[in-house]
Amino acid sequence: MSSATNITVNDGAATPVAHTFYPVQNSNGNGFTFYDQITGNPVFETKIWGKLKLGTPKVASDSSLGVIQPITKIVDGVTQQDHVNTSKVEFTFAPNASAAERNDLYAFTINALNQALLKEQTRDLKAWY
Repeated sequence: MSSATNITVNDGAATPVAHTFYPVQNSNGNGFTFYDQITGNPVFETKIWGKLKLGTPKVASDSSLGVIQPITKIVDGVTQQDHVNTSKVEFTFAPNASAAERNDLYAFTINALNQALLKEQTRDLKAWY
């Protein structure tokens, strides 16, 4: 089993900025949440989370990850949360899925998220029709 270490992820700015996220194991022991220490206040930090539920020979395995992005504003000199944006990606692997099949599904998912038409829908909110 891998141990969680800091991860570095670029943001979506015109000139991307690398953010280092540090891991904290989820309280139920089911995965990790990674925190960006930019704001100095964990409530306002962007978080990347991952969970894994291992299956059995008869039950599928589930893996999911997501991002929680609190957006803040300053009111009378005090930082407050204005709203929160989130994303979630889920994978379900059949009990007999091979490593190559899992790799393919992951690659298809990552490449789909980077495909122009899908970006237009999710990022720019442009309908396909």
